Amino acid sequence: MLISTEDLNTLLEILDQEYRTFRSVAERFVQTFSSERNFELAATIILLITNHASQTTRIKGSLDAKQLKLHQRLHGFFIVQDIYRNYSITENPFTHFFVNIVQENPISNERNIIGLENQIESFFCIHILSPERYSIDSLQVSTPSIFITNFLKNRPIPTELPKQNFTELNNITQDTFHLAPLRTLGINAVIKEGVSFQPLRGSGRENSRFVSEIDIEQELTLRCFEPEFAREPPSLFPISQDELEWIYPDLPLELLWDTSMVASLDADEVGSLMAVALQQQLTDHEQERLIQSIQEDAQAVKNYGLTPQQLPDLINHNPSIAYQCLLSLCGTPQIAGFFEALANMDMSVNQVGLHSMEVVNNLTKSTREIPKEFLHLYIANCIKSCEAINDPFFQTRLVRLVCVFLQSLIRGGIIEIKEVFIEVQAFCIEFSRIREAAGLFKLLRSLQQSTDQDEKRVKLQF
Repeated sequence: MLISTEDLNTLLEILDQEYRTFRSVAERFVQTFSSERNFELAATIILLITNHASQTTRIKGSLDAKQLKLHQRLHGFFIVQDIYRNYSITENPFTHFFVNIVQENPISNERNIIGLENQIESFFCIHILSPERYSIDSLQVSTPSIFITNFLKNRPIPTELPKQNFTELNNITQDTFHLAPLRTLGINAVIKEGVSFQPLRGSGRENSRFVSEIDIEQELTLRCFEPEFAREPPSLFPISQDELEWIYPDLPLELLWDTSMVASLDADEVGSLMAVALQQQLTDHEQERLIQSIQEDAQAVKNYGLTPQQLPDLINHNPSIAYQCLLSLCGTPQIAGFFEALANMDMSVNQVGLHSMEVVNNLTKSTREIPKEFLHLYIANCIKSCEAINDPFFQTRLVRLVCVFLQSLIRGGIIEIKEVFIEVQAFCIEFSRIREAAGLFKLLRSLQQSTDQDEKRVKLQF
C-alpha cells in the first residue's frame, strides 16, 4: 500500500472539517477518490489514527508528527464505517479496530485531556458497533463539535451503555477475514497477466518465462517487496454447440420512484439538524428536509425546545428555517416571547438586519396574526439601529434596507400611515441624503395628502 504525498494532503484536508456534518465530509471523500481505492484509503486512515501517540515520542518532520486532532479522528471513524455501510458490521474488515478502541478505552469519570479524548473516541465507536441502539442516520447529520459538546454535557453512565459482547464480535470478524499462506509471507499468489516482467538472467529459450528463473533474493528488495510473476495470456476456449447464449432484454424498462427518499425526518434527526442550524448554514438539501418536516409536524419546533434566546443565531445562519419555525408557532402562547426577541435584535450586526427583515416581511405576507404592537416596536428598533451605527458604509446600507422594508409594509397595507407617520417622517428627514429615504418621504407625503383630501370630502358631505 503506497499513497502519494498529494493524496495524503488531500485526505488530511477532507478530515479537517470540525463544523461540517459527518455525512457531508463522507460524500466529499467519495467524490474525491474512486471506489476501487476504498480499502487502501481506509487502511491509511486507520494507520494515521493508530499513530496517534504521545507528543514526546514523535520526531519532528516525520509522518508521525502529523498528529490527527480529535475531530479529524472522528471523521476518519465515520468514513471507514460509511464506505462499508452496505455490509453487516461483521463483514467490515475494520470492525476489530473499532472493538479494540472500545475495549482499550472504557467509559469512566476520568477528567484529564488525553483520557477524555480516548473516551469520546470509544463512545463514537460504540455508536458504530451498536446500530440497534444508536441510529446512524442521526449521527451522520451531526458534527464533531456537536458530538463532543453533547458528550461533555451528558456524560454517559457506564451501566447504561449497551451490554454487547464486543470480544465475541471481534472473534467473529477475525475468523471471517484471514490471509492465504503465501500472502501472509508477503508473496502475491496471483500471477499478473502481461509482458512487463523481464527475467533477471538470460534464458536459452526466448519466449520461455518460468517461475524457476526468478532470483528471489534479488527480487525481494526495498523497491519492490512482492515479486512480480508474468505469464502468457490464456487462449479462449472454443465455442461449444451446447453453450448458452446470453439474451439481451429488449423490453422497455420503466423507472420506479422510491417514495422512501422523501420520507420525513424523525425527532432525533430534526433535533440534530436544528442544533447544526444554530451554528452554521445548512446545505440546500438539509434545509429542504428540515422545512418539510416542520411543515408536516406542527409540534416539531415545540418538541425540539427552541427558545427565544436562540432565535438571533437561527436568523443569522438560516433565515428560511427561522421563518418556518415562527410561522408554525403563530397562534400559540410561545410566540409572544419570540416576537419580543425579534423586536429587540441587534440590527447593526452584518447580515442580521437583512435576514430579520426578510423573516418579518415574509411573516406579514403569510399570516394576519402579527400584532401591530410588535410591528411598531420592530420599526422603532430598526430606526434606532440606523442612528446608532457609526460606520457610514454600514449605516447607509442598513438605511436603504429599512426604507425598502417600510415601503413594502406601507404598500401592502400592513401598517397604517398615521400610526407611524411622525417617527418615519423624522427618520426620512435625518437621512434625506440617501435616495431610498427621499423616495420613502415622497411616498409618505403623497399618502398623507390623499388621506387629508378624503377626510375633507367626508366632512363636506355631512
